Amino acid sequence: MKKKIISALLTFVMIVTMLTAMCPGVLAAQTVELEVGKTYTNEALAPVTESVNVGLNETTFSANGITVTAAVGDDGKSVNLTYSGTPGGAGVFSIKVTYYTGDNTDGSTPAAKEYVVTFDAKQQTTDALLPEITSAEPSNLQMTIKQTDDAVKFTVEATGNGTITYRWRVDGIEVASGNVFTIVPEDMTVDVHTVECVVSNTIDNTSKHNSVKWTVTVEEGDAPKITSEVTSGKIDGTGSASFVVTAEGDDLKYQWYMVSGTKKEKVVDGTYGAIEYKGASTNKLTVKCTMAPKDASTKFICEVTGANGLMTATEEYVLKITEDPDAEKVQKIEIVKQPNKTSYVVGETLDEDGLKIKVITGKDEEEITTGFVCSPAYLEEEGKQTITVSYGGKTATFTVTVEAAPHEHEWSDWQVDNSTPVKVYRECIAGDDCTAKEMLSKDTFIVEYPTIAAELGLTMDDNEPETDDEPVDTQEPAADPEEPDTTEKEEEKKDDKKKSGNGILWAIIIIALILLVLVIFFYFKIYRKPYKKPTNRR
Repeated sequence: MKKKIISALLTFVMIVTMLTAMCPGVLAAQTVELEVGKTYTNEALAPVTESVNVGLNETTFSANGITVTAAVGDDGKSVNLTYSGTPGGAGVFSIKVTYYTGDNTDGSTPAAKEYVVTFDAKQQTTDALLPEITSAEPSNLQMTIKQTDDAVKFTVEATGNGTITYRWRVDGIEVASGNVFTIVPEDMTVDVHTVECVVSNTIDNTSKHNSVKWTVTVEEGDAPKITSEVTSGKIDGTGSASFVVTAEGDDLKYQWYMVSGTKKEKVVDGTYGAIEYKGASTNKLTVKCTMAPKDASTKFICEVTGANGLMTATEEYVLKITEDPDAEKVQKIEIVKQPNKTSYVVGETLDEDGLKIKVITGKDEEEITTGFVCSPAYLEEEGKQTITVSYGGKTATFTVTVEAAPHEHEWSDWQVDNSTPVKVYRECIAGDDCTAKEMLSKDTFIVEYPTIAAELGLTMDDNEPETDDEPVDTQEPAADPEEPDTTEKEEEKKDDKKKSGNGILWAIIIIALILLVLVIFFYFKIYRKPYKKPTNRR
């Protein structure tokens, strides 16, 4: 057994030795790491060394954008290797360098060998560098401006190895992008503000940031300058007075106010009672009084606003008004509430109950319900009627509706209509246009007017009136002879005929059912015999 095992091992060694002698030599080699996209030039590899002389049939070997160059060393027993090129993609790849050893001086064939270089190409990961700010304008990072100044432009330039972006912040709030930014002083509050530009350098979604910051102090601009002096005015009972203000500045706007202590009320053009204002939003205010109820003193100021929004107020202008001697007189009356009754018929008298008017004098106003005069007091015209109310020499009006008086009927004597059933009627004879008519059946009339019914000769048992007089003409057309009225007896006859017809119909139906039953019985029991199978007789 042991001899067999030893014999097998010797055979295996001999086979391996023979294969090694027959195949070219392959040597394990080094592994090199590369970055995709990066270019390499004559980068050295570890040399291949032998104990005998070496030779090359080829000097360059390439794969995936990389070329390995081989050269025999000065000692003749080594192969020097370098690589160049740019990897075409990520991944592991190999390049085989072939050479031979020995010479043929003894007539033998040189031994061929391979040297394998393994390359591991990885995706390039380049970190973004901190961007460099090359310029920033204004160069003064501390500045003071006024709200009336012109716009200020800021500019930043920067460099970096990735994508450069610019973001602008005012007081920490991001407001714009790009390398240029402008602020408008009149849009900024009076305060110390920070203007900052953040510069970013981005590669493969990674960024490095740098920034430049300005401190901007904003002050109030120049407000309008009042150049005129304040004046006073006076109105004696009636008349007008004016106040004028002049100022220096651009695009000036004016607004007048009435002031009392620390309170002020905006003046608006228009008429308010006995006072009229004109020019409330100009540099000239005119006050007109049509009647002064009492002595008064009013103060006015004017606020002047410039284009920058800054405002300057004038000193107080004083207007004195003296009482008008006619202030007690009634200036106007108004209808506050109409009377409770506003609809009438011709011939009625006006009812003033509920009427209320407002009396306006130069001093005050008062609502009254008596003491005035209304005209006309008697309503004799049909239609809309205007009522005039007079008080203190002034008038006001309201409207009422007047309708025609209702018609009163005068009835004729009761008359008889000879139609069946008998009817009794009477007509209005008060005027030609009246068509009113009352009509009752005979029985109803007899019940309601027994005395008159007896005079007309009507009884409950009669269909015709019992009267010796000639028949009275009726205003209703006679019944059409071709279509006589249906009496109760005729209705009863029709009902009897109908019931009789229904009885006959039921009798016919019952007889028909009996006959049908007999026919079926006859068919199955008599006419139709049971089928019998014939028998064979010999």
